[in-house]
Amino acid sequence: MILNRYILKETIKMQVIFYIILNAIFLCQSFIQILRSASKGDIPAQLVTEMLMLSIPNMSILMIPLTVYLGILVAHARLGADSEFVVMKSLGVTPYSILKGAFILGVFTAVVALFNSLYLVPKAQAKQETLLQDARENSSYFAINSGQIIRFGNNRLIAYIDDVNDEKSNKVSSKKDLRKMENVYLFMPQTSRQKRPTTIGYAEKGYVTQDDDNIMWLVLEDGTFYIGPNEKNKYTKMDYDEYRTWLADNSQDQNEIKINAVPTSELLTMSGPVATAELQWRLCVALAIPILTLIVVPLANVRPRQGKFAKFLPALMIYGSFFLLLVSLKHLISKGIFPAFPGLYILLFAYFVLFAVPLNMTETKWYKKYQLQKIRKQSDNSKR
Repeated sequence: MILNRYILKETIKMQVIFYIILNAIFLCQSFIQILRSASKGDIPAQLVTEMLMLSIPNMSILMIPLTVYLGILVAHARLGADSEFVVMKSLGVTPYSILKGAFILGVFTAVVALFNSLYLVPKAQAKQETLLQDARENSSYFAINSGQIIRFGNNRLIAYIDDVNDEKSNKVSSKKDLRKMENVYLFMPQTSRQKRPTTIGYAEKGYVTQDDDNIMWLVLEDGTFYIGPNEKNKYTKMDYDEYRTWLADNSQDQNEIKINAVPTSELLTMSGPVATAELQWRLCVALAIPILTLIVVPLANVRPRQGKFAKFLPALMIYGSFFLLLVSLKHLISKGIFPAFPGLYILLFAYFVLFAVPLNMTETKWYKKYQLQKIRKQSDNSKR
């Protein structure tokens, strides 16, 4: 029991180290993406930290299986390379007890991964969708700053705002408008669908407001538009006291929720290939952990002279191929190309039969007896 606890302690320590390192790496990558979206105005700057924290459960879907896999691989390989397993086996620690301890850790990690994929991930995704929807409906979140180029309405209107202050416009209610804008330079590119020529403009003042239907409008005051060139290569000048253009219609797509944000309880009642693929994905990323544990334990069993990294490449290739195939099958099922049954479960069965069972057969009494008989047979043949 003391030796088993020692092996388990070493494995969990490596698992936690890998989780912290990988989590930091992916958080930095996610932080850069969120900052890029915030700089474009797609995400309000006030929500960057909250959006980053809500992305952790989604990242953990693949990180939890990877960390337990790498934790067992590195910890067991080190114990084998340092001859600790040799000493343990001489004291009565069998390969079965080592596999049993790792499998228990894999089952416990699978329960954590199952809770994450079935509950935390859809809850975090739904929270992200709610925050973004509230940001679209609340003009106070709209990202407008001085000296910034902002793209409105899917690049339909590009504006450079020279100055933004906290003074509210006196033409709209304080609940509907943003900070007041001054010296706004506009560029509306030509669109073939609307057959509208390129427009360049300037406005002394402006603000953003919303109507009762949650449609966001940009209101400009005291400005000039230069429209063209026309067929005669000339521009049309147009002065205006007030100009309004819509920015985003938030009344649309409010009921459309991404499939990964749908709670699992609702997903069970849904039909269709997309819902089936998502449900199987949430289950299989957790159910795969015990199977991957059965695969990695014999691969991590190295001899002292082989070194720690003797079997790293085949172990990582097996893990990488499994999740690449899992993602590919999920895509095929969602498109209706691959049947929903057996679906993703066929991959779990295939890796269990093709890798987990053969790799663990080498430590069984039956396999050792078979190998001994084979050696004796070869010896007898050589004598003849």
